[in-house]
Amino acid sequence: VEEDSEEEEDDDDDAVGELDPTTWNLRRSSASTLDALSLCFGMKEDVDNTKFISLLLPEVFKMLQPGNDWRVREAAILALGAVSQGCEEAMAPHLPQLIKGLTTDTQGS
Repeated sequence: VEEDSEEEEDDDDDAVGELDPTTWNLRRSSASTLDALSLCFGMKEDVDNTKFISLLLPEVFKMLQPGNDWRVREAAILALGAVSQGCEEAMAPHLPQLIKGLTTDTQGS
């Protein structure tokens, strides 16, 4: 019984780490990396950021499928947010499909 309580404490520690803005974890590092890549590919006039988006969006659309675990769907939303500034123009043509993917299955979640 004590082992269960120790595991619960570990889970609580992880949750606190998620809220601490000074703690770097996999989620925060991944978002930061996607942001940096999108800015690198998206903010330079001589770089075609549609290539970056064409690699990212198929994976995002798979992750947004109804029935996927909420954490998978949340990760897709996090990825979209992370690249939104750097790849705004490249994402614009995909907005109708993205909005559909983001709003599908919201009643069931």
